Amino acid sequence: MQQEKTGRLIAKLRKEKGLTQEKLAERLGVNSRSVSRWENGRCMPDLSLLQALSAELGITVTELLEGERETGGAEKAEKDWNKELKLILKAAQREYSGKIRKVNALYGTGLLCLVAAALQYQFGLFSPFFVPDKKGWAGAVFAVSGLIFGLAGFGAGRRAAEPSDEGRWERVLRGRKMNMMTAQEMIDYVKREQDIQERTYRKVFEAIARELQEGEHICEIAVGSEYVYNNFPVMWYAGLVVTEERILLGGQKWKGMWILRYPVESWQLENFTSVTTEFSGMGMYLVMNMEGRELRIKMKGAREAEKLCGQIRELVCKKQGKE
Repeated sequence: MQQEKTGRLIAKLRKEKGLTQEKLAERLGVNSRSVSRWENGRCMPDLSLLQALSAELGITVTELLEGERETGGAEKAEKDWNKELKLILKAAQREYSGKIRKVNALYGTGLLCLVAAALQYQFGLFSPFFVPDKKGWAGAVFAVSGLIFGLAGFGAGRRAAEPSDEGRWERVLRGRKMNMMTAQEMIDYVKREQDIQERTYRKVFEAIARELQEGEHICEIAVGSEYVYNNFPVMWYAGLVVTEERILLGGQKWKGMWILRYPVESWQLENFTSVTTEFSGMGMYLVMNMEGRELRIKMKGAREAEKLCGQIRELVCKKQGKE
């Protein structure tokens, strides 16, 4: 993905539609400097703007991210959803990596300033640059600068750890069915919002991928730390794949003392009688009930559990013919 190609395409299509940078920015709810930076290839549009920007320019998200029009236009791109999804995930990883680099740079600069302050107070190494330095201004400047950069790094880290827009992915992916069949595609999808132990979950999703049928549409993918069946712990590092017909649940399980297995269970959506969330002293759980069975998956937090619960409940009601 080349920022320069995307920028040239945005500029070309904007001019073809007779839009100024200010007018396009107004329609997207951003300032004109952002549009200018996109067109100059200095940065990419935020993920939450991809769909709106593509609509304004009359192209698909795939064409926008690749920086060129496709033969066959929107009809062809609509059929190639896997390609579009991979490009979006790649853009997400690029955006997140940029935020992490900024956090590291701020923390690193702050640490260097504090080290310089310590050296100044101990040896007076920088006094020649702060003449006269009778009151120890050099050390104070470095110490204060170090604290400022440290606080800035803390703030940037908090922003990087949370999505800047709660509905960013829902707007980009709304109404789409995923046709991912490989473990890496599933892992990339999960990593868009949370860090996971990729090596362990790769084996979990590899096992799930083997159980998927060709062309089976995936509606959601999530992970949990533990899977409990009828109050009995069954698997750890649980991975969930929700399709239009069923839920596939895999995880890590010990066989004896030394052998690790990665079994997969499958449950039809129409068999569930209730889907809820529950907080206990051990954490937040997604609770799915069938006749005589209760499946409990320990989730990372309340937001993830509530979101997944709502999606599964909607699919169950649709499958059972309920409103």
